[in-house]
Amino acid sequence: MDRFDMAQFTWFNLVTSSLILIAIYFLLLLASRLLPLANKWGHIADTLQGVIKILMLVFEPVTLVLITGYFILINPIYNGVVMAIILLVGFNHLRNYFNGRIVLLMNRIRVGQKVQVGKAQGIITEMNRLGIQLKTSKGLRTIGYTSLFQDDFMLMSGDDVGGYYYMNIQPIDPVEAKNSSDKIYDLLATAPYLDHSHALVLLNLENGELGVKTRVIVKEESHLKDLLSLFKEQGYECEISKK
Repeated sequence: MDRFDMAQFTWFNLVTSSLILIAIYFLLLLASRLLPLANKWGHIADTLQGVIKILMLVFEPVTLVLITGYFILINPIYNGVVMAIILLVGFNHLRNYFNGRIVLLMNRIRVGQKVQVGKAQGIITEMNRLGIQLKTSKGLRTIGYTSLFQDDFMLMSGDDVGGYYYMNIQPIDPVEAKNSSDKIYDLLATAPYLDHSHALVLLNLENGELGVKTRVIVKEESHLKDLLSLFKEQGYECEISKK
């Protein structure tokens, strides 16, 4: 068996390998962003998007581990000490990160669901790398993924706080369909009933239907009726669902 050659671990090889891995990750990210726009692919696009999502969840931590390991092997003593210090200082963040990979792979919770974590309860408005953002009756609260395991999170039902809804919005009169996407965006962006901390994303309806689909968060459940009335007054009909 050939002797393990430490000389192969160089800064140049580390940078090259890192750039290749990062490029692969961004290609996966680009594919995940473009697939929802491929309406003609139907269920095939949904399946591919699910596969890419799993690949990204696994690929990212594996890439971090590989780059970290390579960095240490360049100079095991010095770089090992540096990495040990970084791990100690950022231990809580790292624990949240890797617990987050587990939570996301389990796919038990998603944006829009109402959960209780310890004494906090609300609707998940965002799931990032280190934790979830929870919209409670008292405002927004960030909770690390580790807390989901330590405090035993629970899925809830009920209407104690504002809800997360999926909307299909179409013009009542097809003649008024011109530039309807811009008009709908303006209505949503200025509606006083919505939580505007959530970015608006409008997608075309499938099968060539006029109108758009989007997701919104109403500040209070009672505001949903007001939102529907607003769109009806402006000549649009809304089909609402909660997923």
